Amino acid sequence: MRRAQVITILLVVFLVTLAACGSTAKSPTPLTSPTTQGMSIQETQSPTPTPTATLTQTPSPTPASTPTPTRTPTSTPTPSPTPTPTPTPSPTPSTVTNVKITKICYDGLVPRTESDEYVELTNLGSEPLDLKGWVLKDISEGYPSFTFPSYVLQPGKSIRVYTNEIHPEYGGFSFESGKAVWNNSSPDTAALFNAQGQEASRKSY
Repeated sequence: MRRAQVITILLVVFLVTLAACGSTAKSPTPLTSPTTQGMSIQETQSPTPTPTATLTQTPSPTPASTPTPTRTPTSTPTPSPTPTPTPTPSPTPSTVTNVKITKICYDGLVPRTESDEYVELTNLGSEPLDLKGWVLKDISEGYPSFTFPSYVLQPGKSIRVYTNEIHPEYGGFSFESGKAVWNNSSPDTAALFNAQGQEASRKSY
């Protein structure tokens, strides 16, 4: 037991000596106040630089190209065809002999001159006929004669050539003779010639 106590005491003494030596050699470190320490840290720390904002140039919008309107071709108007006039039926050529002397009124009622006597012509055909250039003549005496102007005689219609009177309802034709043309005592003969000089009709009384 005594040996063990001795060892223990020696161990204690060694530890005390060791501790004393360690405290003498070690300088005390001054304490830095928390406030001062915080300030030093803040002063030492460099501020983080704020990044400079780079101006980004907004691109100008490219104007939309206006589409060129497609030119509509102007249609050339098609000329309307000129209507062909319906031809008016031409009168039957004068060589046709459908116009006849149908009556001779040789005994007029007007004294001495008998201006109201007449020769009647009728279109017995089915076509109108232009009497231009036709001639009515007293062939017994050789005169007088009457040449027709342009006059279209319709089918079934009649005209008269008076000795010396004008009757528009019958065409208005006259020999314009100052005396009677047709004899009362001895028969006369009237003849009608077409424009070509061909005899178309003849009549006596």
